[in-house]
Parts: sequence; structure tokens; C-alpha cells
Amino acid sequence: MFDLIHQYRLTACQRFCYGVGHVLNDLCAILWCTYLLIYYTEVLGLSCVMAGWLFLLGQTVVAIATPIISLEAFRMASWCGYQKRKVSHICGVCCVVIGFALLFNPEMFLPPGYYSLSDDYKLSLAIYYAPSIVIYQLGWALCQVSYVAFIPSLTDDMGEKEQLNFIRHSFMVGAHMVVYAILWLLLAVRSTGTLQFPFEDYRVFQILVWTVLGIGASFTLIFHMGTKEVLRDHDELNWIALRSSRLIRNIVGWLKSPQFYCVGTLYIATRLMINILQVYIAFYITKTLRLPTVYIAIVPLVMCVTGFITTYPGRFLSLHLGKKVVYIIGLLSMAGSCVWLHLLDEGTASLIFQLLGATALVGIAESTLLMLSLTLTADLIQLDKESAAFVYGSMDVADKILSGISVFIIQIIYPHAPSREFYRYIVAVIPLVLSFISLLALPFVKSKKLAEAEKQSVYDTLHRSSKWTTYGTMKEEMFDHFSTTLTETVDGSYGMSSSLHLSRDLGSSNILTGQSDSLDDY
Repeated sequence: MFDLIHQYRLTACQRFCYGVGHVLNDLCAILWCTYLLIYYTEVLGLSCVMAGWLFLLGQTVVAIATPIISLEAFRMASWCGYQKRKVSHICGVCCVVIGFALLFNPEMFLPPGYYSLSDDYKLSLAIYYAPSIVIYQLGWALCQVSYVAFIPSLTDDMGEKEQLNFIRHSFMVGAHMVVYAILWLLLAVRSTGTLQFPFEDYRVFQILVWTVLGIGASFTLIFHMGTKEVLRDHDELNWIALRSSRLIRNIVGWLKSPQFYCVGTLYIATRLMINILQVYIAFYITKTLRLPTVYIAIVPLVMCVTGFITTYPGRFLSLHLGKKVVYIIGLLSMAGSCVWLHLLDEGTASLIFQLLGATALVGIAESTLLMLSLTLTADLIQLDKESAAFVYGSMDVADKILSGISVFIIQIIYPHAPSREFYRYIVAVIPLVLSFISLLALPFVKSKKLAEAEKQSVYDTLHRSSKWTTYGTMKEEMFDHFSTTLTETVDGSYGMSSSLHLSRDLGSSNILTGQSDSLDDY
């Protein structure tokens, strides 16, 4: 029988070593989301449709791969003294490094005089990139699943788990800032106010990619050296199958619940507006406002910093004003920033300062909206940890696939409307429409106080503990471990925002003592 009270305090070194284990993924993810399209279309000269197809391919692969890998990854055997989580993590890291390096390394495929070649050759280049994207996205999913699965093996203490997730979030924001700062430096050194990307700028992105891969690999080494995987007996059991029939019944119940669709609409609309702004803000800067290319690094950096700073005031306001009220404030901030961006033009007085002000407001709105959409989703799940993975997973899959489809549709439309005004409407109108959809869904979302849920948790725990056998208790904990792992995996932001991650054990209970822990009431 395994230990049900696997709780101890981690040292500062252990927390640091774990916290840096996802830095490689974070660095690559923000590059993928913010700069992949502009690199393929403006630097390499691929058509908009080809670039959109490649982006859709990547989003689809990671959306499908993440839940599958969550179920299958830990069947790997130990190797050379490495336990299964470390083996799967290092396999994912290798795929990420190889695949991502190929995505930004056209010299392997480009002959001299690339721009004099036909469109057929550019199609061949796009086909060359497709397997590289698949390798990268499969590695990204495997690396993330393995990483978050370490938490249950490190500690069962709720405070420690929240501390680890906070450290992870902090390093994620730091990784985003590092990418923007390095690109800012590289473009500032190369540029003298250039408004377009010459083909030679592929070397700028190449240097950026090799730099972030080196940084990410160094942190990965620290993670593997400083993080010890603790095997628990239930890792060797087929704990997924033990509760499959009950899980299926819960899933059917969710599919019949109107609240599932209301919260899902709000969450997906929030993520879509953030993703569209993240992907197309660089095009808006260079094509609509005709600003120097260096601003494609400065503006996202401002959004990232302001979003991180306002995470904590947003939490404070939600405690005193309520989640829905603060969510509406976030929607109003997003609407105001979109109108502001729409009104900006090349001849606007103090254009730079107004742009930075508008994008700072975007960062505040993104942080607030994503934080509240996650906590409203947590309220929906409350203590039903058995199907928490399904709820987060289904929303995450829908978010990634819909983001890919949306970008692909925009890329198809652009060649038929190649105006500098096109991206003005993309960054202004689409987020406004999605904000309106979120506002319509918000009144139908029920927000139950988590304090009430905690009381119910204590009651349920005491009620169940009087009936459970030792074997039944073992099955509960094993399934909770799997559900926690998959929930934390699919709830991870895929580089789209710097808002606070709320990937934690929802309402986990200590079976022996009847104590209950849950998310803070944001």
C-alpha cells in the first residue's frame, strides 16, 4: 500500500530546479505564436495561404497530441537510471530542439537566388516545413505533459503545488520577456528604421532561435540535475481503467449540461481574442502603421509586462467586486483598446506613445480576461476532479483548433483584400466581436462560492471515508493523480498570454483527515 500522506516541504533549490523545466517550451511557444507567420510570409516569401496552412497544421497536431500523450506517455520504461517521466521529458526536449531548429533554418533547403525561383519551389519549401512542425509540436506536447506530471511525484502538499505553479508562471513570463528583448536588440542592431523585412533578416530570426534553444537547453539541464523523480506504487498500476466507466458517465453528464457550453463559449472566445491579437499585432505594426520592424518586439514586450503587473490587482478586485464584475471591466478594457488601435494611423500625432498606451491596455485586458475565464471554469468543475481533465481538455482542444482555423481563414482572405487597412480590422473588429460574444455568455454562467464547495468537500470526504475500503481509497488517489496531471497539462497556456495559470488540484481532499483544499476564490 502506498503512502496517502506524501507531503513534505521542498527546498528553495528544488523549487527553482523544477520551475525552470518548462522554459524551453515557453521560449519556443511565444516565438511560434507571435513571429511564425510574419517570418514565413515577410521574410521567406511564402504565400499567406501556405503560412496559414502550416500554422493550422501545428495547432491541430498539438491539440490532438496532448490528451493522447497524457494517456500514453508514462508507459515508457526507465532507461539508464532515468525514471519514466524524465525519459519522456528528455525525448520531448530532443524533438522540440530538432523540430524548432529546422523551422527557422532555411539554409538547409534554399539555393542561391531563392526569390527568382517559381512558386512551385516555395510550395516544396512549405512541404519541407510540415514534418518539422509535426516533430516540434509532438515534442512540445510530450515535454509539457511530462513536466506537469512531476508535481504529484514531488509533493502532495497543496501549498507546495501552488508555489511550484507560481514559480513556473514567473519563469514563463520571464521567458517571453527574454524573447522580445533579444529580438529587440537584434533588430535594433541591424535596423536603421527599416519598414520591411529583407530576405537577409532570416539570419536575425536564426540567431534568435539558436539563442533561445541554447537558453532553454541550459535550463532543461538544470531541471534534470536538480529534480528527483519519486516513484509511487500506483504509478505501476493501470489507474486509468479503474474508473473509466464512471468517468464516461460524468462526461455524458457534462455534454448534457448547459453550463458546460456557456462557460466553454466564454473561455474559448476569451482565448481566441487573445490569440488573434498575439498573432497579428506584428502585421498591424509593420503593414498598417508602417512603423520600423523593431516595434514588433517592443510592443509585445509592453503587453507582456503590463499583463503580468496587473495579474495581482485583478485578483484583489475579483475578491472584493466579484468575478463577473471584474470580467466586464476586462471586456470594457479590451473594447477600449481595440477602438484605440482602430483609430491609430500613420499620421497620428504621438503615434508611438499612443500605440504603447493602447497595447498596454490590451495587456491589462488580456491578463484580466484569461485569469477570470480560468477561475470561472474552475468554479464550473468545483470538486468533480474525475472529469476535470475532460472539461479543461475539451476546451483546450477547441481553443487550439479554432485558433488554427481562424488564422487559416484570415490568411485565405488576405490575398483577396491586400490593403494596409486589412490588419486594422483584424486586431480591432475581431476582438470586439468576440468580446460581445463573451458578454452575451456571461449572464448565463453561474459562479458558486468556493467556500461553499469546501464545506461540501468536507462532508463528502467524511461520508465516503466511512464506507471506503483500503483498495477503494487507493483507486481514488490513483485516479486523482491522473486527472490532476491531465488537467494541469491541458490548462497550460500555449504561449498565448502571460496571465496567471490556475492549473492546480481542484478541491483535492485529504482522505485520512477529512481536510479539504481548493482554489482560492479569485
